[in-house]
Parts: sequence; C-alpha cells; structure tokens
Amino acid sequence: MPLPDTQCPEELKAFWGKAWATEQKALSPTDWPNRSPDDDVEIDDDFADPPKPVDHCFAYTCYTGLHILKTVLPLHLPCDVIVERAAYKELVAMITQLCLKEQPTVSELYAAVGILPLICLNSGKTIFLVYLFLHCLSRGQPVAVQGPRDTYYIFNAEGVAMAVDTGLYDPRLRECWALVDSNAHVLQPCMSFCLSALCVVQTTPPEHRRFKEWAKQFNAVRFVMPPPGVNEIMAVMKELGAAEFTRRVPDLVRKWGPCFRIINSFATAQDSRRILEVEENLTHAATAAAKRLQSRPGLLASAARLDFDDSLSLLVFLRPKDAAMVARGHCVPTEHLQGLLDAARGSSPTQDALEVFNMLSRHSLMRNAAGWTHEMKVHRRLCIGDASLRIYNSVGEERTLCPPSVLLPSTLAGLQSVGTGGACYWCPAVAKFEGVDGAMGDEEDVYAVQAAIADDYEMPASGLARLWKNMDPDVRGRLRWNYVVVADIEETGKGCLQRFIEYLQGFTLPGGGKVTVWAADLSG
Repeated sequence: MPLPDTQCPEELKAFWGKAWATEQKALSPTDWPNRSPDDDVEIDDDFADPPKPVDHCFAYTCYTGLHILKTVLPLHLPCDVIVERAAYKELVAMITQLCLKEQPTVSELYAAVGILPLICLNSGKTIFLVYLFLHCLSRGQPVAVQGPRDTYYIFNAEGVAMAVDTGLYDPRLRECWALVDSNAHVLQPCMSFCLSALCVVQTTPPEHRRFKEWAKQFNAVRFVMPPPGVNEIMAVMKELGAAEFTRRVPDLVRKWGPCFRIINSFATAQDSRRILEVEENLTHAATAAAKRLQSRPGLLASAARLDFDDSLSLLVFLRPKDAAMVARGHCVPTEHLQGLLDAARGSSPTQDALEVFNMLSRHSLMRNAAGWTHEMKVHRRLCIGDASLRIYNSVGEERTLCPPSVLLPSTLAGLQSVGTGGACYWCPAVAKFEGVDGAMGDEEDVYAVQAAIADDYEMPASGLARLWKNMDPDVRGRLRWNYVVVADIEETGKGCLQRFIEYLQGFTLPGGGKVTVWAADLSG
C-alpha cells in the first residue's frame, strides 16, 4: 500500500470546502439486453422487497479525477471513478445524524462515537470510504485516514499531516471523522482514533476479529450496506470501460448475485475460453460451499459462524433486514445458487432442509420477526411429522392436510413437480409470490398457503397468478385450486377467511379456473 505524499498539501487545499468534480450520466436502452417485456425476471433493480421496476434510463452521478488522490490517500484505489450509489448517500446521512447527536466532549472521550458499517466482502468497501472522504473534504470536515504500520494521516484546511499511533489521545483528531479500511494491512482502528476522533468509521468484511473487540469496548453502531442494484453494477461496468459488456450484466447478476467482484471477473475475461473458465471456477467454488453448508448444519447455528466462514461468500450474501441498515441477515440471492444448494442436500432429513431454508431464504428478510417465526411454524407443521392440519371454508366443509413425504427444492424448477405425482410440499426461497408462502399438492389438488398473523399478511391475487404461470402447463389445468390461510390463532384465521373470500370473489386464474378459499390456525 503506498504512503501519502505529505509534501503536497497545496494540491489538497485546492479542494478543501469545494464540491468534487462530478458528471451526470445515464444508462440507455441500448445498454440492456434485448428481452421481451413479458419476461419473468427473478431479480429486481436493488433486491428490494417488494421488487422495484428496473429503470432502463437509470441516471447516476459519477465522481471523476480520483487519480489525484492516489498520492495523498493511504488507500488502494481500484479505479479512477466512483459511481454514487443510493446506499452511499443514505449511509452518510445516518453517520452524520449520529455524529451530530452524540458529539463527545473532552470529558467523554472514552465514549466517542464508533460507527461500523458491516459491508459484504464483495460490495466495494474501499470505494465507499473514498466516497466518504470526498464528502468530508467538500464540506470542510476534518478527516483522518488510517494507514499501514501504525500510521494515520490528518486532512484539514492546512493540508495533510502524518502521525504515528501512540495509543494515546491526540487532540488533532478531536474534530475528525476517522476512516479505517480493514484489509490485509489494517485490521482494526488504532487506539488514537478510538480515544480521540469525533467518530470512527470502519469498513470491513464480516469477520469478527476485525471489529468485535473495539466495537464492544466503544459501543459501536454496526451498519450493513445493501447489495448493489443491477442498474448500479451496469453503471460501474460502463464507467470502467466495459460498455459493450453491460448487456450481459442483468443475466450474470440473475445467476450469480449482485457482486461487483464476480461480475468484473467476467468483464475482464478476454475471450470465450476465459469466460468459460470463470464460469467453471465459480460453479466449482459455489458447489463446494453448498456441500460444506449442507454437511455442517452447525454453521447455521448463528449469524457469527456464517460471517466467519469466508468459503461460503460465493453462496451466502449479507444484507440489511430493513432501511435502517442495522439488523443484518443472510440469504442465497438467486435461483441458480439456490439450485446448487438444494442439489447438495442429497438425502438430508426434511428438518435439516427447513433449517437451511430458515437461515438463508430471502423471505426471512421480507417479513417482521413475528411473521417469519409463524411462517416457519406453518412450514414445519405442513411437511414434518404425522400431525394433520384441519382446514375449513365458509360453508362448513372441512378437510385435513397431512404432511407429505417429499419436500421439493425451493426453486422455480422445484415448483414444476407439484401435481405431477404423489403428495409434496414446496416453499420458495428466492422468488417472491405475493400472498403465497408455500404450496402443497398431489394428483388432484394444489393448495397455495399463506402463513398469516394479524399484522402481517398479503393479498394473494398476483401470487396465485404467478404460481399458475410457473407450474407445469400439462398439469396445472386439471388440478383443483385451493387457497389456505394458516393463522396463529382462530380469530385471525376466521377474519382472514372472510377477507380473502371477498378479495378473490371475482378472481380467476390465468387458465380461467376459480380458487376455493380455506382457513386454519395453529392454536389447536
């Protein structure tokens, strides 16, 4: 890692308190692959829940001329441009709010604000830190950057000054935002930063050894940066000079997930042979990760174990659970990767398969905690053990649903088997079916299932239509279609029964059929 040139304060002072040079750019429809508007795209623009429509003319801000910083900043800059992500602006706003709210006084130095964005290995943590540095520079906010070999560099209106960490309070840091990029050369914030700075911002992969001790000691706030959107990845690839490659980005992200490093490995491949090698290497590594995860269920015992195991990073992605970016969750982001995980399941017991689903399904990030807990109870009740579930409709009819012996793969390909043979159960791990959390089927009936509690349920028309669209065309038309809302208590079940009957009164499936609505509850 190069050290800053402390002899060029005049060059830095020219940018102090001034907006950095930016260009307003946009993707165009020609940057996108030729695809029918009716194609069922399984990933959305930013992996938001619910999905957001893709903007084919996505406008973005590009920070240029970053080569100037390479002589004054102790960070490895992988490129000379930064594409501003929406998450960057949101995270900077959150950090600013914390700093304004909790500015430490001299007598409170040991309670200095610690701010720790936990960023997935492949999300561009150094780029965000450079973006944050430019934010400070343009606003005349003193900022310090930790370098290698116990050094740090203070940037203010006077220029840049180098210092060595003494483990003691440094008054020059009192007004500074102290930035730390955890990498091969720097593991944790130095003690002078922790004791002195207005706030400490560390960007790090999710490895506890890099942040656990100092974060606990200084009461750090941990943020999780969301994965980049398809639009954002395309914009970055375009700015890196791979304009023709942008057309391939949506399909690659749909297959391998929203990872800059992975997508760039395809962009830098020189020919079809090299592209094939990249694909084969990724498949081999992801398959090995899937087998490792299925053979060691203990890895799923805690989020910390998943964070620590870097071998899973191609398969398991880290993302925030909500807009606050504080609570984090893990998920397998694409149908392709989920298929590799399901294929590695082999003859694992259904209970183990459901535990993997519980920890890694994207659906766990779409519901509140109570809603997800109830959904997992419903899945377990419907596919494990011998206890049947009584369901009832509005005219007094009753049926019993018995757990089938087959739990299908939780991909769209797995859904194709519903109704083609014996009794089976399916629950989607990646794809979003609004108002449908699972499906049970045999040779005569299909039961679309929603796990509902009083404050967490969805209307199912679009989910039922999508379920029809993704089932075997030779099978779906001959099945009797049923919709079952499984509540936690009887009162909620009866209320949802009437509500969904009214909602689906005029609804017909794409094939023209009607749906019978049933209810059940787990309180009995």
